[in-house]
Amino acid sequence: MDVADAEQVKAGFKQVTKIWAAGYLVNNAAITRDGLAVRMKPDDWDAVIRTNLTGAYLCIQQALGIMLRARAGASLT
Repeated sequence: MDVADAEQVKAGFKQVTKIWAAGYLVNNAAITRDGLAVRMKPDDWDAVIRTNLTGAYLCIQQALGIMLRARAGASLT
């Protein structure tokens, strides 16, 4: 799933929780667009921020709802 896409994250968590109870979340999805900042294209910057930051936020949001209802769990970021 694309962790930068809120709908895909919701659907992914919904599908996974049918099989497993979400007790832990490990955020490790990331991309890089290495290069000089002066040459970095705005689209590359946006892609990195969407995946590396927004993706973590969206996954944490979904996992916390599950963990709070279960009164258990941990997030490893």
